[in-house]
Amino acid sequence: MTYSELLKAYKPMILHLLKRLSIYRNYEEYFQTACIALWEASEQYNPSKGPMDAYFYLFIKGRLMNEMTRQNRFLQREELKDMSLSEGISHEGEKEEGYDWADLISSLTPNQKKWVIGYAFQGLSIAEIACKERVTPAAVKSWRRAAVQKLRVKIKNLGKPY
Repeated sequence: MTYSELLKAYKPMILHLLKRLSIYRNYEEYFQTACIALWEASEQYNPSKGPMDAYFYLFIKGRLMNEMTRQNRFLQREELKDMSLSEGISHEGEKEEGYDWADLISSLTPNQKKWVIGYAFQGLSIAEIACKERVTPAAVKSWRRAAVQKLRVKIKNLGKPY
């Protein structure tokens, strides 16, 4: 069976999944992701894993959900950047209406600063920061945990809500 025949046969399933997962924003992008997932599933399908329809359904659904998670994380990072800029937090340490960024991160360790700058200003994920710094993602997560705790205490002591 060629891919075009496969797509024609499974297009209703893809459309059903898009509707069931309530995907309306970036619809074409998610449809493309589902089509690619269909092709990958057809390449990886092993009859011993069960019925082909069920395998394709779960494979495509999983890929769509992973893409939704990735997009949501990206949007959250963008909101964090926008929020920090609107509050007057500047990477160069300028003090506007909000916090003095240089003062906030002054009490952090070098690794915690790497996480803050990488995540908040460069939009990097934990895995990307870990790769860049040549450490494990678990190490970056521990930097994050400690940095968030220290920042919360420091902001609370400044008397401003966070």
